[in-house]
Amino acid sequence: MKRATSPAKFSFSLFVFLSIASVVYAQTTPEAFLGFKVGADKKLADFNQIKAYFEKLAQESPKLKLFTIGTSTLKKPMIMAVITSDENMVKLDRYREIVKKLRDPRSLSAEDAKKLAREGKSIVLITCSLHATEVAASQMSMELAYNLVTGKTSFDAKKVLNDVIVLLCPSHNPDGNQMVIDW
Repeated sequence: MKRATSPAKFSFSLFVFLSIASVVYAQTTPEAFLGFKVGADKKLADFNQIKAYFEKLAQESPKLKLFTIGTSTLKKPMIMAVITSDENMVKLDRYREIVKKLRDPRSLSAEDAKKLAREGKSIVLITCSLHATEVAASQMSMELAYNLVTGKTSFDAKKVLNDVIVLLCPSHNPDGNQMVIDW
């Protein structure tokens, strides 16, 4: 005879399931984080907000890892997000090693180079907002990162992230970005 689950046990089980699901699957949208929709009239996220959003997304998703790649003239950190599948993220050091080996064709035989190329992944670098007044790209970078890690895109993000490692720099000019936003 099957024993009925008590309402308290069911409620607790549901609470545990939803708590785990929210941690695993809930990534904060840029709009929820900023308090306004990216691209809204007379609203711009400053570099500190953009950086904070990428930090938040990195905490929420194993598909995004954030690195500081330098500092600006005014000592702002310059960041780069690595976005790829969970499986690729675990092997990130291996893919970096493959790229280092492939960058000098004199160090490998043709057969070894072909093997490494088959094992490796395509790497795409996207840089945003090089010039101070190019604010749209740095704003858009939050939406792009969110769409890639959640799969909420018009293309198959899961397939793309299985095949590609995306390097996304939200701004190469955080000082200029901040000056334009302040203005």
